[in-house]
Amino acid sequence: IVGHGYRNSYEQTVTSFGDMFQNDNDDPPACRTTFILEFGCAGYFSRDGKRGYRSEARPGAEHWQNHWRQLDPGTMDAGDVYGGGSPTGIAYYENGALPPHYAGSLLSCEPARNVVFGYQPKPKGSSFNLERTNFFTSNTSETFDGADFTRGTRKVRQKIDAGGYTGSETPFLFRPSDVTVGPDGALYVCDWLDPRVGGHADLDASCSGTIYRIAPKGFKPQVPSFDLNTVEGALTALKSPAVNTRFLGHEALRKLGPKALPEVIKLSQDSDPYLAARAIWLLPRLGEEGIAECRKRLGDSDPQVVITAYRALYRSKDGDHLAEAQRLCEHPDESVRREVALSLRNLPAEKHLAIWQKLARRVDDTDKN
Repeated sequence: IVGHGYRNSYEQTVTSFGDMFQNDNDDPPACRTTFILEFGCAGYFSRDGKRGYRSEARPGAEHWQNHWRQLDPGTMDAGDVYGGGSPTGIAYYENGALPPHYAGSLLSCEPARNVVFGYQPKPKGSSFNLERTNFFTSNTSETFDGADFTRGTRKVRQKIDAGGYTGSETPFLFRPSDVTVGPDGALYVCDWLDPRVGGHADLDASCSGTIYRIAPKGFKPQVPSFDLNTVEGALTALKSPAVNTRFLGHEALRKLGPKALPEVIKLSQDSDPYLAARAIWLLPRLGEEGIAECRKRLGDSDPQVVITAYRALYRSKDGDHLAEAQRLCEHPDESVRREVALSLRNLPAEKHLAIWQKLARRVDDTDKN
């Protein structure tokens, strides 16, 4: 279990650093996109799962604060709460066909609002700052209909009864349900073209849909071929923009063992931070020399590299990571200290009490996570 206390989380996405993001539906308008704190409570239910937020609403608090229990201890940061909606698919774009400035884009489908939201998550304290943009939309006026938070399909239904839509009169019909990155590096968005979203109803008798490919002009899709029985082929798969293809590369390199280590070390030093992170995860799985290489990254100047290396180490060592935790428990970056705290969760208290004391002295009580 990675987290709990969600309301209606449709999908989650994991970056090559190991950070997880999700979007979550609401009751009244308090939909949000958020970083997932490992083991964290999202706040829709009480931490024991027995009570909804309404029974414990704080007088005078804003609705979204009560909805996600943001004034209560023990709940994670609600992230970007944007109001009414119906969030669905979510993906994280790292490398591929798009121009370089799109690397690190978190893309979240919002069919009730006829948009795919775009974010560039930036570390902030022990969480992330999520500044929202409209990455891909049919509804620039942001006049919405056909959703629970607009009370149904009034404007849409009137248009249908009057003879349907033409041309620019169709902003409400774009209902993006999912987004993903293909092995060719393009983005793919699927859309079910329905005048109604949510409410367990559909009004499109034709059951029509569309898949959009988003890529630069003149793009010609090419998917590299690779042989997973070779180090070179497995590395090609690991570098893929598509998460399922890079998983094949990761597993192949892990099985190839120490003979893959020289090339994996080389990739772990790549100027592309996402490619480097994928290699760092493999280092502790490739023998003692790989473990030593991964430990070197604990001294990196980039906290995201430190976090990735620490995650890779403690997940591969079955709890034998107290030396690394002791080294990092007073790290100046809050996110690094967050990871140390999370990694101690299932270890006996007597083994790490001194580490917890150091962590406690550095806690920022204004940081929700």
